Amino acid sequence: MTSKFICNFTISSKTIPSLAKITERESLRHYSKFKKRRDDISIASAVQWAQAALDLTPESDPDRAERLSNLSVFLIDRYGIEDKLNDLNQAIDHAQIAVNLTPESDPDRAGRLRSLSVFYYFRYEKRGKVGTLDDLNQAIEHGQAAVNLTPESNPYRAGRLSTLGVFILYRYNAKGKVDDFNQAIEYLQAALNLTPESNNSRAVILNNCSQGCWMRCMWSERGEEFDALGAAIKFAQRAVNLAPKKYYLEPHNNDLITPLPTQYQIEGKLNDLILHGGLWHAWQAIRKGKGLRHLRRAFGSRQVAANRRPPGDQNRA
Repeated sequence: MTSKFICNFTISSKTIPSLAKITERESLRHYSKFKKRRDDISIASAVQWAQAALDLTPESDPDRAERLSNLSVFLIDRYGIEDKLNDLNQAIDHAQIAVNLTPESDPDRAGRLRSLSVFYYFRYEKRGKVGTLDDLNQAIEHGQAAVNLTPESNPYRAGRLSTLGVFILYRYNAKGKVDDFNQAIEYLQAALNLTPESNNSRAVILNNCSQGCWMRCMWSERGEEFDALGAAIKFAQRAVNLAPKKYYLEPHNNDLITPLPTQYQIEGKLNDLILHGGLWHAWQAIRKGKGLRHLRRAFGSRQVAANRRPPGDQNRA
């Protein structure tokens, strides 16, 4: 019989599984406390207890994948507070092992792939979205795998499609490949089709579509950019109509990588898009020498943008 010494007490190997479950429950208790308080002490305790539970879990234990997954989530939340790259790297390592230990037939595999995808995106973002795209490519690859394993009837499919679409848009913004743009909009549209009209998450997806079309405008050939700008404005207008006036996060839909902005925040972007439309018309007036028609539209777009700003805004006039 083997024994392990923990806190100066001799623990029989037969009691280790029970002790692992006790430490796991303790980690979840501290994490639940953290979700309410968002404090560094609670999340540090959750990480400590989750690591202890993992250390007590043999490689062959079927619970090991879940404990690895929990620890990776706790580390990510601590990373969100302390901004330490080591936490992010460890979260990715643990999440990858958790995925590797989860069979294809396991219903938890899609969620773990989605988490791993998001963690890779966080590291891409942490590195400033410059240089190598390896982390972003990994985010897209694992996000695609998560979507492939998520049935049409699953309520998380829309969020995972939207998240994947956003990641592909970032790659499009970095590389300018039209295939990425088309695929991203396709996924976002599919997410939109799966999201009920009454769900506030539609505003998130529409806002992402608007941002994607704005990126397309930046990469478009001369003469094509206004079509993309027009599409961006239309998506933003639809998002404004659906967005709440106060900040709101749709419950039970945490698969959306982007939070739901307020009506005011989207209107701010819409104002900017309309103003860009006015500047485009002014540029056309100068370039083509057909000044009157385009200049009228330019001043019209500028005035529309100004009128949409709230009273007292210094840019309203």
